[in-house]
Amino acid sequence: DTVRLSSSGREDVDVRMLGSGRPFLLELLNPKVVNLNHSDFKFVEEQINSSTQDVAVKHLKLVNQKAGEILKIGEEEKKKEYSALVWSTIPLTPEQLSFLNNIHDLKIAQKTPMRVLHRRSLTTRERTIYTLNAKYIDPHHFRLNLLTQAGTY
Repeated sequence: DTVRLSSSGREDVDVRMLGSGRPFLLELLNPKVVNLNHSDFKFVEEQINSSTQDVAVKHLKLVNQKAGEILKIGEEEKKKEYSALVWSTIPLTPEQLSFLNNIHDLKIAQKTPMRVLHRRSLTTRERTIYTLNAKYIDPHHFRLNLLTQAGTY
């Protein structure tokens, strides 16, 4: 009668998912059919993938309840990689950016962003930026790569 979606992490409107995607599971509550085989899952994959360009699925399979618990374990301990193209109003040199490359395990105090207040309480959480790496492009642009604790916004 009902479907419940659980995923490992979530997407933000201003961040793209790169790589092979995120694991997820659909919990079917009071299903009408309970015996699905490999070809049934392949059919569902094909139906989803041919119906939209916005998402794609692969490797669908039946899992037990333990899979949902595993999906959420360690979510806060995961590390995330971000890359930003940065524009500066003042001209910069590679030397001026080099200090960023020496920052490690930077602790920040992060307030809950407005856009996630519907699912998280308003508080200040400590997060870690493990590494920063600045790559000079030209006097007004550089790429900043960050390795952060999951949940860093």
